[in-house]
Amino acid sequence: MKKTLKNILDKHKVLIVFSSISLLLLILFITFQYFQFSGLELDVKWLIVSGIPVLIGLLIGEYIKSFKGFGIEIESSLKAELPSNLISPISEESIVDVNSVDKRSLEYLQNLNFEEIQKISRLRFVFDKRDYYDTYVVREYFQKLRNLKYLEVVDHEGKFKFLIPMTQFRTNNDFLPSKIESFIRALENRTLSSSFSGAIVSFVKHDDSLLEAYKKLLSKTKKIESIGDKKLPVLDSNHRLIGLLSKMKVEEFISKEVLENYNNKNVR
Repeated sequence: MKKTLKNILDKHKVLIVFSSISLLLLILFITFQYFQFSGLELDVKWLIVSGIPVLIGLLIGEYIKSFKGFGIEIESSLKAELPSNLISPISEESIVDVNSVDKRSLEYLQNLNFEEIQKISRLRFVFDKRDYYDTYVVREYFQKLRNLKYLEVVDHEGKFKFLIPMTQFRTNNDFLPSKIESFIRALENRTLSSSFSGAIVSFVKHDDSLLEAYKKLLSKTKKIESIGDKKLPVLDSNHRLIGLLSKMKVEEFISKEVLENYNNKNVR
């Protein structure tokens, strides 16, 4: 009996989660209405908002192929290509060993002005380069680039392999040389995925549908985690990183699309 119940729960997990979200939203709106919060009336549009999560769950779980109701069609929005305005761009920079005289090094870092330093949020490393990156130089980059948020690892053709949040390297607002050293060794030995727990390997393609991208954000694969949100890298047709996709932004976009559609139908 327990096994059967577990199988049912596992099979319909997505629908259960989204139904729970819809129920919580509906309770929230009813509570606001009961206590007469100013500016909020429980009309049809709020009922629609509370129902959006369960409708998405029905579509993701393929319980239904499309939904049309209240003059609204959400299937077309979910199956359309990922809107470019949902992709948050991240700046990029390169880093190389101080001994590589034909490449950028500490001299390059020292010559950066304040505005240039402020813009850099990502450093790019090349996978499988031996005796190329120096721990001291890497740490200097980490300390000077105050807005550095991510390390990107690419192959020799510049194609995406991993994205690592800088939080993986910080301890008490300082960067541990041992952590940087282990990262460099993992780069050289091609063991990032197994030995470096913070490496993000999953991604969204820029031409994925909104629904497919959202499925990936809901999957169990490792993501960039922040309070109330999850993010995945977005790659272009050449498998190069162009930005990040936020689960929160996708949900806000879907809700806005549905409400605007509803309002437009009622204006006519």
